[in-house]
Amino acid sequence: MKPVYTHVRRVKAFDKVAIKAYAEASIEPGSWVHSDGLGCFNGLADAGMKHVPVVTGGGRPDEVRFKWVNVGLGNLKSALTGTCRSCDAHHVDRYLAAYEWRFNHRFDLRLNLGRLAGVAAHTAPAPYHSIAAVRTKKSAEAFGQSGLRLGSYRQ
Repeated sequence: MKPVYTHVRRVKAFDKVAIKAYAEASIEPGSWVHSDGLGCFNGLADAGMKHVPVVTGGGRPDEVRFKWVNVGLGNLKSALTGTCRSCDAHHVDRYLAAYEWRFNHRFDLRLNLGRLAGVAAHTAPAPYHSIAAVRTKKSAEAFGQSGLRLGSYRQ
């Protein structure tokens, strides 16, 4: 079954505590979650999920249930490397949000211009220094230098 929606966020670290915090904030308790069996995903069960670890032995899993995860990661990587000159820590959250928005609104492209116009019309003006604040060292350090993580959810 093809994914309908995606939910991509950066996590502070790839450990049990960070995965538990992500799951509690983003996944409905009691949901079934399949993972590749890495130890950090034990945080899913601690967060109230029904965790099904599937030990894959490293590398790209051949399991059918991971097919669309691999496709999604490939599409995300292609979108970032094909669109952005670099993916610096201080821009990651915006890039992920843009990818997620495009993915989740891809079914009726005719409505997207109207959606964007509506958001623009209802967004208060912001001074340049508040927009450029994303470039500060403090914002880049807020999440450390962790990599990108991809999660899926039903909307």
